[in-house]
Amino acid sequence: YYNLRKTAIIEDEINDNFNSQNYNEKDKVNTHKIYININHDFNKRNTLNVTVFSSILDQFKNGNIFNNMTSRILNFDRSNNSNQFSQLYKFSFNDSTYLKIGSLQSFSNNDYVNSVLYNSEILQNYKSTEKSPILMSYFDFHKGFTNGEMKIGTKLTTIRLKNDNYQDAQHKPFTYQENILPIYFDYSYYLSEDKILNLGIRPEFTFLKYHFTDEDVSESFSKKHSNLSYNLIYICKGDKDWNHSWSFNKLITRPNYKYINPFLNLNTDILYSAGNSLVNPTKIYGVNYELSKNNLFFNMQLGFFKDFISTFIELKDNKLIETYKNFNKIYASNLSATYTPTIIKNFWNFNISLDISYLIPKDQDVHFNLRTTPEIFIYFANYLKFKKFNLNIFYSYNPTFKDGFTRYHGYQNLDLTISRTLNNNFSLFLFANDLFRSKVAYETTTVPYYYYGSRRYNDIQAFGISIRYNLKGNTFKKFRYESKTDESLERMK
Repeated sequence: YYNLRKTAIIEDEINDNFNSQNYNEKDKVNTHKIYININHDFNKRNTLNVTVFSSILDQFKNGNIFNNMTSRILNFDRSNNSNQFSQLYKFSFNDSTYLKIGSLQSFSNNDYVNSVLYNSEILQNYKSTEKSPILMSYFDFHKGFTNGEMKIGTKLTTIRLKNDNYQDAQHKPFTYQENILPIYFDYSYYLSEDKILNLGIRPEFTFLKYHFTDEDVSESFSKKHSNLSYNLIYICKGDKDWNHSWSFNKLITRPNYKYINPFLNLNTDILYSAGNSLVNPTKIYGVNYELSKNNLFFNMQLGFFKDFISTFIELKDNKLIETYKNFNKIYASNLSATYTPTIIKNFWNFNISLDISYLIPKDQDVHFNLRTTPEIFIYFANYLKFKKFNLNIFYSYNPTFKDGFTRYHGYQNLDLTISRTLNNNFSLFLFANDLFRSKVAYETTTVPYYYYGSRRYNDIQAFGISIRYNLKGNTFKKFRYESKTDESLERMK
């Protein structure tokens, strides 16, 4: 359960008419989850793992946009039921050779109801019912050699997405089908005791079908495409125990499913949202270098994104629509460092992290100035120990930065945790999250004829106490289960 509060100042100038409005929003989300994992060892070589995950989510959002002359109230209700089942069978030929065969089934149902009242009269009603089963099956073969190891496998993912969209009484259905078949090969060669060369290749084939019906148009298309991903990694140990790692890779990321549903919907304040079914997957080319020694870690990345997917605000029929588009080129760089020294042995440990990212967008179809500034993240952690007491202090700071049309204003956060071990079974924890209520997200956006500024705060400030009891017995044995993740599940978010 959590609450979110948001306030905004909106100024727009459409058809030479200037308008300034205030917006307040309350958002309440309730979630219930259950997770069951069963593992059975038939013998030393045969293992079966079964997982069941189920969740229920209810969301209630109420927003009020107003000025001296008008008032508009937005009501948004959402319910989600998700069930996920996975099965994994592992057969070990010997200590270095094994085969995994698995499957995953995910079923999700979403219901959205959205209504807008303008000066106490119903202006628009939106409703959407979404069903999205995802089926996946795979096998993975691993074999070890005296001078390396090899992995080879394949995975078939099938997605069937159906949206019954309604605007007032008009039915605007959307269906989407996607089949993805990758084949991957990975080989690590041990050049010496402290040098490793790794090569991975992943060709994949995608088949798509899409259909959308609106009051004016009916669109359908079917297409297929292939893609080749790869990675090359070299790891070695240099002088004075410094560890080095160089890598070059090409990856592909696909759009979330909500990015491709073209149904126009009013989801917050004055912004409409609509997907773009023609967005292409993003291709990422990256070079990475890592340097580490004991408690010091350094990382540098350079990347190039082709067809980068991002939100984009456009003005159409006097409506401000937030949609998605492919930017032709994005040049990216990232620099990060972490230092974790021991200040006083057995008493004070320290952690400091710095992360700097910088993007340069290029697109010949965008005629506005897409200026960006570096995004910086600074993190401090102190771990103090007094006999049976532990004090943990966490502090983070994000300075202001600009990404295209949007400026993200800086914020900071402070968390505290005090714990004490009472005996072999009991532990006591006192915690305070966001101690000064300072983790406020403040964003401003300026595009032609439009200014938008908003502040929102998740109800993350919390003070509490937690008591933990550990059960121990001779018959209990810890097991580290294996789980299968897939980008298709992430794309449902």
